[in-house]
Amino acid sequence: MSEDFSSWFPNQFTASLFIFVFFVWAASEVYNRRGFHRSRHIPGLQRSDRWSYWAILLAVWSSVLVSLLLRSFHVGIFHNSLQYAGLGVEMLGIALREWAVISLGSLFTVVVSIIPGQRLVRHGPYRWLRHPAYTGSMLTFVGFALALGAWAAGLVIFFVCLSAFLYRIRVEEAVLLKVFGKEYLEYMQHTWRLFLGYKYHELYQLRLITCVFVLGRHMLMVMVRRGEARTPPGMILACALQASRARIPRLCEAAVWYRLCYIFHINLEMPV
Repeated sequence: MSEDFSSWFPNQFTASLFIFVFFVWAASEVYNRRGFHRSRHIPGLQRSDRWSYWAILLAVWSSVLVSLLLRSFHVGIFHNSLQYAGLGVEMLGIALREWAVISLGSLFTVVVSIIPGQRLVRHGPYRWLRHPAYTGSMLTFVGFALALGAWAAGLVIFFVCLSAFLYRIRVEEAVLLKVFGKEYLEYMQHTWRLFLGYKYHELYQLRLITCVFVLGRHMLMVMVRRGEARTPPGMILACALQASRARIPRLCEAAVWYRLCYIFHINLEMPV
């Protein structure tokens, strides 16, 4: 815990680049908030947020805290040039989010709102993704963890952010369908929610998600063998590992996998 911050990175240049990217990220979010505060004074603005803003805010601070905490306790870390890849992912996420915000212009808000006379945005990244700002945020937080050299944090952050953004998307798309009706429904048929991809058969989705969880569990087992589970955060992850090894009845196990498959189907795929 008392080690120098720069020792988390392969060299001083990487540490300096990480700090620079972080401040660029912070400055971009301050700029985005200024635009949001201007939009709050628009007459007739209607909010339908249903606490999704607070869910995302919790995911944001949790992501930063988990990254710093696991890296500080040396839980699930790596220390090599792959941290440059993490910085690349982080910068890609920042750029994608800013592209989305610029494309929205005065329509951008941090809470789900309807502006009188609002139009459906189809240019910029919205030609392919319905929620590119959320995709950019997820890439930014995962990249932030990987840039620190904390793969375990990146894995945790992915699922934490995914859960928060899925709830936000459910709230947002319900409002957009109510406002735009068939126009938005037609738009949904030609775009993806969060990530570009293609339709999978449910069996293949199940196998893909199973592989992700098996890989995560394998990494946790490696972490336990290295003794990293002796730290407080490591003990929590070790408990998760032990729980995953428990004998679960086949019916319950199938139900869990089906639910995971369903979550990924409705959020990562083009709708049927």
